[in-house]
Amino acid sequence: MDDVAERLRPEHIRRWLAEPKSILPYTAMPAHFPATGPPLGQDIFPGSSREQLDAVAELLIRYDDT
Repeated sequence: MDDVAERLRPEHIRRWLAEPKSILPYTAMPAHFPATGPPLGQDIFPGSSREQLDAVAELLIRYDDT
């Protein structure tokens, strides 16, 4: 995950996380942040799907800042 922020645009990361098949149609990666229905992973990070998506995207974007 080195230099993620330098290689990928933030909007591309968010789109890939939100709808992996829109970027890579044959991927087996599931949609972890559903646009409809209840958000997943409430035991890990309580919040809406949008809040979870934003948090994971921010983590990837800022990964090298540590």
